[in-house]
Amino acid sequence: MEPAEQQTPFWSWKDILYAGVLAVPLFIAGAFVSALLIGALPGVKPKAVEILVPQFVGFTVVLIPLAFMFRVRYEQSLWRSVNFGIPRGEWHRSLASGVGLAVLVLALAALLRPPPIRSPLQDLFDDPASAPYLAVAAVTLAPLFEELVFRGLLQPLLVRTAGAIAGVLLAALPFALLHGPEYAWSWRHVLMILIAGVGFGFKRLMTGSTGAAAIMHSAYNAVNVTLYIFARNLIDG
Repeated sequence: MEPAEQQTPFWSWKDILYAGVLAVPLFIAGAFVSALLIGALPGVKPKAVEILVPQFVGFTVVLIPLAFMFRVRYEQSLWRSVNFGIPRGEWHRSLASGVGLAVLVLALAALLRPPPIRSPLQDLFDDPASAPYLAVAAVTLAPLFEELVFRGLLQPLLVRTAGAIAGVLLAALPFALLHGPEYAWSWRHVLMILIAGVGFGFKRLMTGSTGAAAIMHSAYNAVNVTLYIFARNLIDG
C-alpha cells in the first residue's frame, strides 16, 4: 500500500508551544473543578468515575482554546484539520489492523517477558464497579484524545520536519513515555507501547486519516481489555 496523499499541516510548532503552555493550567483547572463536583454528588461513586472523569474533562477543556485558535487564526475546524474523517472501506481495515497489532505486541511480550507490574489500571479493572467504566473509556475516549494529539497534531509536523519514517517514530516516542509511569518505567513495557504507537502512526501515514488511527487504537485496546478481563475471570474461577 502506498502512503496516502498527505495534507501539509498549516499549523506551526509555535501553535503547539502555545497550546502546550495553556494545557497544564487548563487541565488542572478542569480536572479540579470536575473532581469537586463529583465529590459533591450524593452516594458512593466507583473509583474509576472519580479518576477518569476529571482526567477527560481536563483534556476536553484543553481542546477548547486549541479549537478556538484553529477557527480564529486559520478559519479551520480542528476536527477537519487533523482529518478525523474515515476513508471509504477503511473501518474494517483499521479494526483488523488494531487486532493484528495487538497480537503482534502480545507475541513480542512473550519473547521479552516483561516483569509483572501492578499498574493503577489493573487495580481499576479488578474493581467490579470500576471495570465497565474503564473498559468503555479505553476503547472510546482514550484513543480519541491520544490520536488527536499524537497522530493528528504532532505527527504531521514531525513528518514535515524529519521525514515520514522519523516523523512516525518521533510521534510515537512521547506517546510511549506518557504511559511510562503506569508501568514503573519498565523499558520492556515502554518498548511495546512504542511499537503500538508506531503502528498507529503508520496507519495515519498510509491513510492520511487520524480517525483511522483512532479506530485501530480502539481495536488494539479492546483486544487487551478483553484478554485481561477474561484472564482475570479465569483466575477467579
